[in-house]
Amino acid sequence: GLKATQGCTVGGAGRYLAGNSIRVSASVESGYTFLGWTNRKGETVSNTNLLIAASASETDVNKCMPIQLSRDYRADFALDANPGMLGKEVIMAGQLTKYFGAAGIKSPTYMEANGKSVGNKAKFRKR
Repeated sequence: GLKATQGCTVGGAGRYLAGNSIRVSASVESGYTFLGWTNRKGETVSNTNLLIAASASETDVNKCMPIQLSRDYRADFALDANPGMLGKEVIMAGQLTKYFGAAGIKSPTYMEANGKSVGNKAKFRKR
């Protein structure tokens, strides 16, 4: 089942059969930051996505955009492996589409943050 830590509320709590798809949500109180999902052993189980916002201090997940981290981007940008990335500016290119029920970015082609860059910058263009 799901369990929240201090400063967080989760939705979708309950027991489910292995292999079933479920929708879960988390909202954080002011002054707290959502870092991701962990299993009972404390191991990160959600290093395949990020949330980005207009401000590094944003704590309302409804004001954030979900970003898919495909395999090529996880080692350099997932917060479990790079906790220093939290609150840093991210420059990226990818497909704008519905992701986690909201406007999000999937299939990144370029990401740059905290002195690291991965992907093909030639496919990156500003509007």
